[in-house]
Amino acid sequence: KGAIGCSLIKGIEFEKEGDMKPILISDLLQDEMKKSDGAPVVDMSVLMGANVANEVAKGDFAEATIGCTKPENGLKWCKLFNTKDFAVQAVTDVAGAELCGAMKNVVALGAGFCDGLGYGGNTKAAIIRIGLKEMQKFCKVFYGSRRRGV
Repeated sequence: KGAIGCSLIKGIEFEKEGDMKPILISDLLQDEMKKSDGAPVVDMSVLMGANVANEVAKGDFAEATIGCTKPENGLKWCKLFNTKDFAVQAVTDVAGAELCGAMKNVVALGAGFCDGLGYGGNTKAAIIRIGLKEMQKFCKVFYGSRRRGV
């Protein structure tokens, strides 16, 4: 009772049939963990942000947002993860943090393609701005309005 978990998996799964709606990885994990007899329902949080594993391991600065259901859980995760090289903040929006954590990587790829193809700063800025607006729209369509702190 009172179990909490934190997913560091960045990605989105989709329904295999029907409308092909997105499924949060944290929801999949929560569903899998409660399949065993007597297993507690795990209150899932997510850790998302600019934190590539090999750079974190080297001690390069990184940051993350914890998306949680309750402020007290966010505080626990922040105390666990926050260091001088890894800045962590919490928001009470699991879906917003998880979706933005996954989709920002797609926008980052687009920005990188602009660099690789030699496009100018305006094109790169447009990719980022439009990408952020599309992320916001995706979140709203599939999960309702999100908190702005994400």
